[in-house]
Amino acid sequence: MAKSNVTDLNNPKGNNSLKSFGSFYWRDLYKKHSFPQLGPNSIDMWYESLLYGRVDPDGHIIYPDEGKLKQLGGTTKTIFALNFVADAWEDLKKYMENAASRGTINPDRSVYAGLTPKKGWVSIHKAYHDWNGALNEIWDSSFIDSKRDQKIVNFESFMNQYVQFIDYVSLYFPVTRSGFLASKFGSPMFSGLVIEFTDASHADDSLKYKGFILDANFNFFRRAAERFGFFVDKNAPWRLVADLNSRAMKRYMRRHGATSKESMFKRYFHRSYRFELNLTKHYCVGWYNEYVAQGPMITKIHAGASGCSTRSELIERMMVTEEELEEKYTDDYWLRLYCFARARESRRDWKQVHFDNVVKKGIEYKKFLDNERGMCYISDKFKRVQPPQRFEFFDLTDEQIQTRLRNNLMRRDKGKFKF
Repeated sequence: MAKSNVTDLNNPKGNNSLKSFGSFYWRDLYKKHSFPQLGPNSIDMWYESLLYGRVDPDGHIIYPDEGKLKQLGGTTKTIFALNFVADAWEDLKKYMENAASRGTINPDRSVYAGLTPKKGWVSIHKAYHDWNGALNEIWDSSFIDSKRDQKIVNFESFMNQYVQFIDYVSLYFPVTRSGFLASKFGSPMFSGLVIEFTDASHADDSLKYKGFILDANFNFFRRAAERFGFFVDKNAPWRLVADLNSRAMKRYMRRHGATSKESMFKRYFHRSYRFELNLTKHYCVGWYNEYVAQGPMITKIHAGASGCSTRSELIERMMVTEEELEEKYTDDYWLRLYCFARARESRRDWKQVHFDNVVKKGIEYKKFLDNERGMCYISDKFKRVQPPQRFEFFDLTDEQIQTRLRNNLMRRDKGKFKF
C-alpha cells in the first residue's frame, strides 16, 4: 500500500464510486488503521468472515430454522433474530440504556445511547425467489431469441435450452439456492445471528469513522457488546454479530437447549442441500409453464425439398405438472442438473470423466442409502475452502452487464465438462 499521511488517516474516503487504485488505497487504509486494533474482539464480514453463519463447522451451506426466530422489541417494525440472539440483544439494549441514565456514558448526540433495531434476519426463501425471478428476466431479455424459441416445443426441449442458459449466466451469477446463499449476492442477515441498529451506508468509510468509531461512547459500546456475547463488525460499526464461541452467548444458547456450538448448529440450522432436488425441479417446471403461458402456440417453419416451397406447422406447447414428469425426469436427472449448475457457478475446472464420476457416486449414495446422503456427497464436493470471489457487477450499469453476458454467450469454451 502507498504510504498514508495523517490527513488520510483521519478522513478515510472509501466508497463504491472510486476507481480501482483509489478503492484499494482507501479500503486498505480503513481496514488497517481506522478501526481500533486493540480491545474487544471484532469481526470482519467483508474480507475474513464473509460466510459466518452461512456455513456450518463441517463446511456445508446452511440457513436457519424459522421456528427458532424471535421478534425484537423496541421498534414498530417486524424484525427477527434467532431466539438466543434476540435475548442477548434485549439485555445489551437495557444495559446501554441504564448506562445512559446513570451518566456512565454521554447520551448527547451519540448513536450508541439508545439502540433501536433496524435490520435483522432476512428470509433466504424470499430472497432466492426474488433472485430466481431476476434470472428469469435475464432468460427473457438476453438469452432467448427467435432461433432458441423455435427449438422449444415441449419440456424436454425447454430443458435443453435451460442447460445452455446455466452455461451462459453462471460465470457471473449463481443459479442454485446454495450458490446464491454463499455468494456475494447473498446476505449475512440470512443467518439470524446479525442485528443492525441503523440504516447507514456500508459503502461510506468516512461515515463509519466519523459517525461511529469517533463517537465518545464507541469503546464503551464495544466492551458492552462483548459482555453480552456480540462482535462488532469492523466494516459496519452499527452491526452486531453473535459470537458463538463466547461464554456470554453460550449462556443464552443453553437457555434454549443448545449445550454447545455444535448442537446449536444442528438444532437451529438446515443444510441447504437437503431440499435442493425438489427446489430445482419446482423452479424448472415453473419457468417452463410460465414460458408456455406467454407463448402457448409456436409456428415452426420446415424447409421444403429441393425446388419445393417451405411449409409451416402450428404446434401447441403443453403445460406440465411435477407429477407428470416423475417417470421420465427422476431424481437422478435433477441430481445431475444440480451438480452441473453447482460445478459451473463454482467454476470447477473438472474434466468430463470427473464430473460423471461425481454424479454417479451421488446417485449410488441416493440409491443404496437415501436422497439426503446422495445430496450430502454432492455438497461435499462444493464445500467452501475460501471466500467466494467478489463479483464486479455491483458497480456496472445494466448496459454493461448485458454486454458481458452477450460476450459470454459467444465464448466457445464453455468448460471441460458438459451436462
